[in-house]
Amino acid sequence: MKYLTNTLLKSAMLCALIVLAKNVYAQSGGTSANPGDVIAIDILLEPDATMLKHAEANNARLLKVYPKGF
Repeated sequence: MKYLTNTLLKSAMLCALIVLAKNVYAQSGGTSANPGDVIAIDILLEPDATMLKHAEANNARLLKVYPKGF
């Protein structure tokens, strides 16, 4: 369970870093935004004890349905 939670958190951090790197590239003149472009704002959450409990409960529920993982 800890491994799955740890993996999910690391994946979320990696995605946030990739998005941040793309934003830095865009701001440095790599691309220019047009008025009609959609801008996404990603937020990285540092999980507290309550969030971790919910994640563990949901992971346990999913493992009952998909014992081999998905």
